[in-house]
Amino acid sequence: MADLNVNLTPARYAYTPTDAIVGGETQVQYSTDGTTWKPLRGVTAYGDSGETASFIDQTTIEDNESRYLAGKSDTPDKTFEGYLYPADTDQQNFLSLADQKANVLMSIFWKSGNAVTFIVALGGRVDPETNAESLLSWRVTGKQSGKCKRWSGLTVNGGNGGNGGNGGNGGNGG
Repeated sequence: MADLNVNLTPARYAYTPTDAIVGGETQVQYSTDGTTWKPLRGVTAYGDSGETASFIDQTTIEDNESRYLAGKSDTPDKTFEGYLYPADTDQQNFLSLADQKANVLMSIFWKSGNAVTFIVALGGRVDPETNAESLLSWRVTGKQSGKCKRWSGLTVNGGNGGNGGNGGNGGNGG
């Protein structure tokens, strides 16, 4: 562990501005078996993905400042939201899985070529309030179960909804 009492010499790094990547063109897919991946079209939000640790206080009576260790990781609650496409059988199947409170694999693919795959326990579906000038939509709640698998360097696979992360450069388990 680093010691703040050593002779530290902070140094500035060379900075060159770069453009951030817009979230447009993100694709969401789901699978019930890990082999067949189906596109989830119409998604407007998918919630946070990843995991963060709790912190365990390891301060003793000899210490004059608090000391901590990273503890057990926990995962975020998920909320998937999207516009209702009644003729899209893949979307309707996903909503049915949410009604059944099923566990499914999810993959999020970003325009950057990075992706994340995780298991989510679906907690059900809500049909949000609507009015004469709003689009019909859906909201599915859930909880990410376990760590994410992270991918980088992926490319579009023939336009058939992708392959759920099979191929490309596999990342570490996060």
